[in-house]
Amino acid sequence: MGARRPRVSDGRGLGHRTRRSAASRLPAGCQPAGFGHGSGEVSPSRPAIRGMVAGGPGRPPIGRLPRAHGGIPMARRLDSTQVVRPTHFGHAVLRTRNLDEAIAWWETVVGMRVVHRNAFIAFLTYDDEHHRLALVQTGEQTPAPPGAAGLDHLGYTVGSLGELLGTYRRLEAKGILPVWSINHGLTSSLYYASPDGIRVEFQVENFETKADLEGFMRSDAFAKNPIGVEFDPAALAARYERGDPLPELLRQGATP
Repeated sequence: MGARRPRVSDGRGLGHRTRRSAASRLPAGCQPAGFGHGSGEVSPSRPAIRGMVAGGPGRPPIGRLPRAHGGIPMARRLDSTQVVRPTHFGHAVLRTRNLDEAIAWWETVVGMRVVHRNAFIAFLTYDDEHHRLALVQTGEQTPAPPGAAGLDHLGYTVGSLGELLGTYRRLEAKGILPVWSINHGLTSSLYYASPDGIRVEFQVENFETKADLEGFMRSDAFAKNPIGVEFDPAALAARYERGDPLPELLRQGATP
């Protein structure tokens, strides 16, 4: 017959068999503090190990701990000194007096599609983000007074002047006209107003590089006029279709 395991006394009566802990089966260097190297036995003199195996005060039973590293959780460290900058802008949430009307406007003007909606809220997106906009039905029918503190507009960049003016023509055919057309110097922009008075800006950058754009923002010209010069979108579209040079169309004062 095989050799019998030794019996030791731990105060609970003679002949009590010892049990090997989960910690004793970990590789060297992974055992928790207080574990006796080489013994592999649970001892009453090692309460930290008893609590880890049997679920001491404040600890769940070993079977309920994460299974990584034999069930012993790994510590994590948080950096409370780093200023974390967003990876990208996620979404905006807007209240609306008429959910159906607002959905239709954002679909038509910005090209959004509904991901989910119910009777009081809708989630929309225009790309692979799960949602870029949420519209929430409100019972408050009084609009905010003009110039009130709060959101002024949402800005969206398009890929070219042709796309900007093509959007103008597409929406013009549906009876939707910009409420403001302005060359900011750094961008040429068209602003549209939603039924709830939220303005949306479509813009194209007027400079080929970020360095040139930022250089303009540090210039005396921008300091003197950081708002820009208004333009006639119909006249600019006509000049674009005529084939006028793009640098001329992107400069301030391109139209009367």
